[in-house]
Amino acid sequence: MLAQYEEKDFQIRPIAGIWFGPMAPFPGSELSPVLNTALGGGGFFRLNIPSDHVLMEIGGGYYQLTSMYTEKLTVIPAYMALVYKLPIEFALSFFLKAGGGAGYIINAPEAHEGILPVFFGGLETSFPAGKFINIGVRIDYYLLYETWMTADNNYQLVNGHFFSIGIMANFNTNP
Repeated sequence: MLAQYEEKDFQIRPIAGIWFGPMAPFPGSELSPVLNTALGGGGFFRLNIPSDHVLMEIGGGYYQLTSMYTEKLTVIPAYMALVYKLPIEFALSFFLKAGGGAGYIINAPEAHEGILPVFFGGLETSFPAGKFINIGVRIDYYLLYETWMTADNNYQLVNGHFFSIGIMANFNTNP
């Protein structure tokens, strides 16, 4: 008897997720001696387009970092990224992410605010905790690109290098 197999048609599998964790300036960057680590969080939506190993992700977050002085920095990044699922057969899934977007930044009490370009990269691992939910950890890097602008008087432009480590849960809406 000949071996038979059934080829499954491609099916879109939307995934929605949330995360919670600290954000900090990258060690050694110009902002690391000025800003403190802060808790924040965010969410994402992912589709397995164009394939099951390359996915599209749209996400955003909210962080409010306090300063060692009187200022505080509010960062609301939004991004679109390509996510590559590493083809490793294991209970854990590993993902590499890269993309870009925009971030709404508020620097208080100076009242400087605006939208800056954001470059995004990350690594993620998760495991199934049932048919509909996965639990994992994500490490993200954000570059807030400020030096492309012209500076106001007495204001120094500095690119922000931040990293975030979060505990996440994502929900398989079509398992």
